[in-house]
Amino acid sequence: MNLSVDWSLIGPGLLAGMLVLATHVPLGLRVLAKGIIFIDLAIAQVAVLGGVIGHAFLPENAVPFAAGAGALVAAMLFAWLEKKSVRHLEALIGVIYVLAATSGMVMVAHDPHGAEVWRDMSAGQVLWVTSGQLHMMLWVTLIAGAAMWLFRQRGVLLGFYLPFALVITSAVEQVGVFLVFASLIIPALAVSGMERYRLPLAWLSGALGMVLGMLISLWLDWPTGPAMVLLMAGTAASLVLLRKVFRF
Repeated sequence: MNLSVDWSLIGPGLLAGMLVLATHVPLGLRVLAKGIIFIDLAIAQVAVLGGVIGHAFLPENAVPFAAGAGALVAAMLFAWLEKKSVRHLEALIGVIYVLAATSGMVMVAHDPHGAEVWRDMSAGQVLWVTSGQLHMMLWVTLIAGAAMWLFRQRGVLLGFYLPFALVITSAVEQVGVFLVFASLIIPALAVSGMERYRLPLAWLSGALGMVLGMLISLWLDWPTGPAMVLLMAGTAASLVLLRKVFRF
């Protein structure tokens, strides 16, 4: 097994992962507080469906905008449902996820190129992130972070759901649904119940998992996105164990 590391190969993917964590960790803490765990997965899946629809009916360069439109519609729907205090919101989020997933499967059943779009947006292409995509992700991160801070006291739509849709659209296209969901939930779970240092510890746990997952994927020839998810879960479990041992 060759343990050498080509940082020029994995550097852009790691930077993309860190940009995802920058917004997903604080959003994940809010998601846990709200009790709507699968909202990220649902919005991401609707974004994938939007991308598949865009691929079928629009020019190729319009696919990211179609994915963004799907995420935006889903975010606005969830904001409206929360405002109306709809019962069983988590169940409805799950239903929308399933409907988006099955609708996408129907659409790509006889379209091999659509199936490729579906696969790439689900598993991600984190090793193949370009500098242009990184620049776009950086701007999206800055805009979403500013919106989360400026509108944090002015309603859930501007301060939570719209930034959510923005970062989901950017992240899903580059790192895939699985890593997006893991970045939102796993680090937040690792620091659940903490009062102090929970945000930096959640970031550290997620970042360490991403780095180790990227390295393991190179050394063992694993799929990169799934490896990063597995190692992120491992670092989160280690943090939980340390918290129990040292009582912090």
